[in-house]
Amino acid sequence: MEFVLNRNYCLRSTSGHMINFAKGQPTYVPPVCHREAVSIGAEPVEGKVEMLDPEKVEAVPLTQAERDELMFAAFVKMEADNVRGTFTAQGLPNVEKLEHLTGLEEITAHERNEAWQKYREAKAG
Repeated sequence: MEFVLNRNYCLRSTSGHMINFAKGQPTYVPPVCHREAVSIGAEPVEGKVEMLDPEKVEAVPLTQAERDELMFAAFVKMEADNVRGTFTAQGLPNVEKLEHLTGLEEITAHERNEAWQKYREAKAG
C-alpha cells in the first residue's frame, strides 16, 4: 500500500525498514510498517489502515450437560461405525477418538466414564 506524507521524512521502523518519504509523493510502505507510517501522519493513498487489532472473543466454556450431549452423539456414532480401536479392551470409548469426534479438548478418563455410564443408563431405559 502506498502512503503520502506532507513533509520529507525518513521513517526508521522498529521492524528494521527504512522508508524515505518525499513531500506529497506516494511511497510504498510494507504492511508491517503501516501503523508506524500512520503514527507519523502519513495517509494511505487508497483504502484505510486499521490501527487496532481485531477484538479477541473469549470462548465461553461449555457446561457439563453440553459436554455430555456432545459425547452422547459421539457414542452413538462410535457404536454405529464399530471401527477397530474405537473402544478399549474394557469396552469403553477411546478418549482420543472421543476428543476427535466431539471437538472437545482434554476429556479425562473419569469424565468419559461418567458420560458413558449416563449414556448406557439412558439407552437402557
